[in-house]
Amino acid sequence: MDIITRIMSSTAPRAVVLIRLAVIPTTVIMAVAIMTTKIPILVERGFWDMAHAARTDFAMLLGSVFLLAVGAGPWSVDSAIFRAARGGRRGRAARTGG
Repeated sequence: MDIITRIMSSTAPRAVVLIRLAVIPTTVIMAVAIMTTKIPILVERGFWDMAHAARTDFAMLLGSVFLLAVGAGPWSVDSAIFRAARGGRRGRAARTGG
């Protein structure tokens, strides 16, 4: 099951389809990875060794949280799908006719 989650969470953000749903497993995986592998380093060797070992984990975690909060952006496939579902309107000018 873990390998399926890893494959899905690593390929879905690259395809940029439903990005907010795709980053949820990545966020969970990175949080568990930090708790299980980096906290023991913090306890045994100190903050700087843990910070050095966890820099990519923290970068992936913060990147996932950012994508979860902000979304993929206006040029993404997600945006095109939701824009088509709303009838093709793009913004205020499309709503007001001006």
